[in-house]
Amino acid sequence: MITDSWYAVATPRQVRRQPLALRRFGQDLVLWRDATGRVVVMPDRCPHKGARLSDGRVQDGTLACPYHGFRFDPAGACVATPVQPTTRIPHAMCVHPLPSREVHGLVWVWVGDGTPTEEVPWFDDVPTDSVGAWDGALVYPVHYSRMIESNFDVYHFPFVHRSIDPGMGEAVEDIAVHAEDDFIHSEGVIVNRSGRRTPYHVDFKAPNLQVLGLTRHVLGFIACTPIDDDHTWVYARVHTDYTRWAWVNRLLSFLILSLDWHVAQARQDIPVLRHLTPRQTAPGACVWVHADAGAARYVQWRARALQAQAQREETPRAPTPLRQAGA
Repeated sequence: MITDSWYAVATPRQVRRQPLALRRFGQDLVLWRDATGRVVVMPDRCPHKGARLSDGRVQDGTLACPYHGFRFDPAGACVATPVQPTTRIPHAMCVHPLPSREVHGLVWVWVGDGTPTEEVPWFDDVPTDSVGAWDGALVYPVHYSRMIESNFDVYHFPFVHRSIDPGMGEAVEDIAVHAEDDFIHSEGVIVNRSGRRTPYHVDFKAPNLQVLGLTRHVLGFIACTPIDDDHTWVYARVHTDYTRWAWVNRLLSFLILSLDWHVAQARQDIPVLRHLTPRQTAPGACVWVHADAGAARYVQWRARALQAQAQREETPRAPTPLRQAGA
């Protein structure tokens, strides 16, 4: 996966009073809130004997291990060992938190060794609030790169989702793609036999965010975050502006997303996506047509990003000074 990037991992409402266990990026994580309400993200393993910290509880602004009650503060330092309350706690008895942010209605984690950027990636045309919107998430048995690639593929709709809109056309016209740095814009028009034209656009922002639009009244935001090499956490938020009443738009957003999640995705998309080969995107793995221009640009971008990442990892780093005994 692409490192030195922010990834959405959960919604704020998932992180409540009790620790939350999640698997992201092939790692087991625990999310909890400190005394100020700030979200803390840590590896889900107590350094003492390897118990799951997510099975513990939040106590006085610290996370207490369920096995022996060792308590860790938001910085990951062990601040209490009930078995030996007056004994000096070893420096190694600590957990290393991951940089995290709570913004745009999501909890984000920085993945990589580099210094986290101040700005979390976002789209200028996507509202940062949930007024008139509805959101949800699903786990897909697909590598996240194939999910992102497939989201560019709007023209599968009349074949996979014919039962939802039998009149959707099969031909795509006016295809255009613009790519700049870590941003890709793809657009086109789907035309049916009677001449009905359905414009669409798909935007991508690195490393894993997308916006989909099929009408001027509906906007869909999607984040595809890897759970492991075979599963992806897909978060979606639908915004509608059909009316001036926010509650009506929210209801419409709920209906659209519910239909998409429970019918279009669960019953129609996933049975196809789970059998795609290869499991990950790769240049030359697929034979593209012109309508795939957006997906092709993403695959090229990801290949370049992975190559640059590999070169950075091969660059020798200055040795870290050894810590003195007792330091």
